[in-house]
Amino acid sequence: MAHKVLLHPKVLKTLESMYPTDRARVKRALRTLASDSFMPRPGADIRKLHGTSGRQDIYRLRIEKFRAIYGVVDNEVLVTDLFERGAGY
Repeated sequence: MAHKVLLHPKVLKTLESMYPTDRARVKRALRTLASDSFMPRPGADIRKLHGTSGRQDIYRLRIEKFRAIYGVVDNEVLVTDLFERGAGY
């Protein structure tokens, strides 16, 4: 099932401030979420975040030194945060 990937305005602003090579890498990785948002695989290091049970399940996508935090609602992947490793969590 294909999902639609939606980015929070804060994520768009972060993407705009990145170096072009990093931006292209992150965009490519976010596109992989459209095909399968849950299964880790080569090119998509996905993990469910702990402490989210009982609420909307939240996932983390690792993109080299960047991390994308997202949730899945119906057929939409909602990317709510994007940051460099160490700056979040």
